[in-house]
Amino acid sequence: MIWMNSDKATKKCKVHTQIAYTYIKKETDLKRVGKLKRDGGWLPFENHQETWHLQQMEFPSYKLNDCPCR
Repeated sequence: MIWMNSDKATKKCKVHTQIAYTYIKKETDLKRVGKLKRDGGWLPFENHQETWHLQQMEFPSYKLNDCPCR
């Protein structure tokens, strides 16, 4: 499983591996794990292609990057 961190403030999406996710994910009042909130969120995916598809459909103006952890 991989995770995509969607950040509305910076208009960026970053893809993380499960290992990196366990160290850096945090749910806040404005950002949620598994769902989007006002500032974005951490979204789970089975593969990298699913992250690309969601980014193209939901966040077409956002930049999609891989975390160096990949």
